[in-house]
Amino acid sequence: MVEASVNCELINTRSVPRWTVRRYRDADKNAVWRVHDRSLRDSAMRYSPEYNRYLRHIPTEFLEREGEFLVVTDNATAANATIVDRLHARTNGIAGIGGFQPLARSKADDSAIRRARDADASTAHVRSVAVLPEVQSTGVGTVLMSALEKRAADRGFTQAVLSTPVELTDAHGFCESRGYRVVPMPPDRDGGTDRNESVVGNVHVEGETDADAAPEYYWYRKSGV
Repeated sequence: MVEASVNCELINTRSVPRWTVRRYRDADKNAVWRVHDRSLRDSAMRYSPEYNRYLRHIPTEFLEREGEFLVVTDNATAANATIVDRLHARTNGIAGIGGFQPLARSKADDSAIRRARDADASTAHVRSVAVLPEVQSTGVGTVLMSALEKRAADRGFTQAVLSTPVELTDAHGFCESRGYRVVPMPPDRDGGTDRNESVVGNVHVEGETDADAAPEYYWYRKSGV
């Protein structure tokens, strides 16, 4: 099968090239993990290397769950040789990553969002969106999210949800600029409520103690992807 690519122009063209969005390949495994790892280590969130270990298994975590996973790569030109060289040396030219899966196929620790209003089989769960620090705020995230949302719409999804750690204020602004809105969380099954009506409590990584728990998250939803 011939794989289709989408050529996109970044918003800031002074120092970066056009980018190509394509589907994940097995050869991307280590580079994808590095992009996600470096992006989160450079952020304000509390981070453990165990947090992204699921990205070692993208075919089973995404593609075999009726989902999708995309990478953004560079189209090298002489004008941006320095940044292209850096990308190739560290991540084989991959600058951004992200995927989605049907919300109904998400794992148990995402149950709170499945209880939220209007979250159903037509909802895509966008996950693992990350951009290398060197090219953040240049438009890579916009190119990636546009491609993810288009592919989700092409598969019949009518809305998308995603989560982002409370500490990542820039990410909140990015989500809202793309039309995502915070999702009020329903009561917990034991009758309690979350500390903030829009915040999911600590999502635990297997084997962690409370002191090492992953950060709290805001959940966002966008209708009409």
